Amino acid sequence: MIGDASLGTARSRRFRLPVLKVPSPNYRKHVDKPGSCSAVWISEDGRTVLKAPQAFHLDGCDDAATIQYQAFEKESVDMLEREKVIYKHLGQHEGILPCLQIIDAGLVFPYLKNGNLREFLRNSDRHIAIPTKLGWIQSALKSIEFIHSKGVLQADISTRNFLVADDLSILLCDFSGSMIGAQTSLVRPETRYEKVEATEPLDISVATEGFAIGSLIYEISTGKRPYDDIEDDEVERLFRQGVFPETGNVYLGEIIRKCWLGYFKSVAEISQAALAVY
Repeated sequence: MIGDASLGTARSRRFRLPVLKVPSPNYRKHVDKPGSCSAVWISEDGRTVLKAPQAFHLDGCDDAATIQYQAFEKESVDMLEREKVIYKHLGQHEGILPCLQIIDAGLVFPYLKNGNLREFLRNSDRHIAIPTKLGWIQSALKSIEFIHSKGVLQADISTRNFLVADDLSILLCDFSGSMIGAQTSLVRPETRYEKVEATEPLDISVATEGFAIGSLIYEISTGKRPYDDIEDDEVERLFRQGVFPETGNVYLGEIIRKCWLGYFKSVAEISQAALAVY
């Protein structure tokens, strides 16, 4: 539930539930449902969005729920603070979603109506030609190579974290929880993008990013995630055994497979291999 200060307090007390706080008078409407660590709010003129930590009216909640949501609020703040640090470090760069302003309430970005690349691949009513997909792959590799050169590992590479601009170019986004320098990541890749070998998750590294790039290229090429029709637990089991989807008939399939097998040592090597195929 969502509410202004007095209304939010009243709703929390009435329904005995946490009520999401509106972060700013200028940003009062959700773009979409809240994410795992933040909420995105659209401006009155529809031109920008505010990405803000999730904060709640907890007046009607019991002690257990209050403790739980207060811990969640702290985690949300920590992750957005990490994103602020990373944007200050990266600055403006082609292929990276520009941060227009960093304020106490969060980060301000341009509103891109096409949404993320996964949604666009799945829901677009237009045929997406190979040259367009090729351009997306090239752009994604350049953007990831750039942030790596600045000591940043995205830690959650996927089509969810590229937004589609009006001109159909794509922009890498969402650094909340990403790894910078010696500061470890606060997030992990989603299933099908995560490199798994043993029972414990691997630390985020250039190698795990390279694996995720294989899944990224696969999803852009096919429009579906690796093993899209299989349950997550089974996908993890297959990945742990080194059993990956067939890529023989997939565009850039050999490069995808080499990413999954850990053949490449850097994003630059992946880019060079892809360039030889283009």
